[in-house]
Amino acid sequence: DWTALNKNLSLEQMKKVILDLAKTAEEKHGCFIVNFHNKYVNKRDFPTVFKLFQFTLDYVKSNNYWITTAGELADWWRKNG
Repeated sequence: DWTALNKNLSLEQMKKVILDLAKTAEEKHGCFIVNFHNKYVNKRDFPTVFKLFQFTLDYVKSNNYWITTAGELADWWRKNG
């Protein structure tokens, strides 16, 4: 979010970055970790980042990604690692 804002990326450019990263993770059977900062997920002050956040959630939900917290992931690794 901050880097995209700092580089003055448009919403479409931001979406392309997200999709490119997600596709790479899928191709490599990797982990796609997205970290949006709560300061920027603010519809009033940063509408573009808010839209990107919504877009990203919609994408991962529609592609059946496991959406979890760091704590839940650590618990999973403790049990299954």
